[in-house]
Amino acid sequence: MAVLLCGSMAACSEDDEDGDGGGTGIENVTLTAPEYEEHAALYEMNGGSEYKSIELTASGDYIVTLNGYYSAKKLLKPELQKANRWARNFSMLNNGVRSTRSSYNGIIYGKYTVNSEGVYVLEGFGTIELTGTSDNAVALVVTPEGGEPETMTAAVKNQAPNSDITNALCRTWEVKAFRMVIKFNGKKYFDETGYINNLQPFIDKLSEFAEEELTVESVFGEALPKDVVFTKAGTYMVSYTNDMLAVSTWAWVNAAKGELRYSWNYEDMEDEEMAGNATISFKNNQLYLKEGYVEVDEDGKYEEEQYTILSEK
Repeated sequence: MAVLLCGSMAACSEDDEDGDGGGTGIENVTLTAPEYEEHAALYEMNGGSEYKSIELTASGDYIVTLNGYYSAKKLLKPELQKANRWARNFSMLNNGVRSTRSSYNGIIYGKYTVNSEGVYVLEGFGTIELTGTSDNAVALVVTPEGGEPETMTAAVKNQAPNSDITNALCRTWEVKAFRMVIKFNGKKYFDETGYINNLQPFIDKLSEFAEEELTVESVFGEALPKDVVFTKAGTYMVSYTNDMLAVSTWAWVNAAKGELRYSWNYEDMEDEEMAGNATISFKNNQLYLKEGYVEVDEDGKYEEEQYTILSEK
């Protein structure tokens, strides 16, 4: 049990304050609407197209998914294995199957702008022009770079209802730091923050606490999450420090409390290996993404809290 992990330490913290774990709400958030908020939409193509979906995000990013894209479930080989207990941490951003753009994994990602004629210019991809709408469907002309225009129809996926917390979350974020808190029977034994540009001091302290030699790779995997895009259509995409990408899905469980559910398996939000719960909060316009692990036995209650701290990009 966890109390044994503290055995070699000279002293364990008597402090049970939550410390800098993010805010309890969004009362003091002053984030403004992203530049392309009014253009944000997820277009799900009707049959016959090589494109499965095209999403334009509020922060000016686009995500094109081809019909050849394999979901994380079909490719299930999570990088972070459970052999190392610490590798279960921060799984919302680290548990996906990571594919590179160059490996033709079926995802194309980049920035977009809107020209004076209302045409969407997708950097590195081509252009998209909306030519008509009816109910929840649209007609659009997609012209890849160096290719011919193709007219197709798509359904517009429903967006999450506007609310202060949804509006604050749905934008592009940059990972700044990670924090881990460990408690036993309500008493705090470990509380450290590691900054993404220098995680070694954090790993050293965690190694001392765990009484085993850990590395950045054993805790976070071969690449660190760098940027995260959340959209109101239920997409979140993670880019990593080795230029890999992972696309997943999320939904509110209780928006008023910042509780959400995520899954790397689009077909199953309850997938035991690929899905989980997280809680978000805000402090000083930073996003705090909290995950947790709890174990209870005859000795008592052991708790881990993991925070990923992000700033708007």
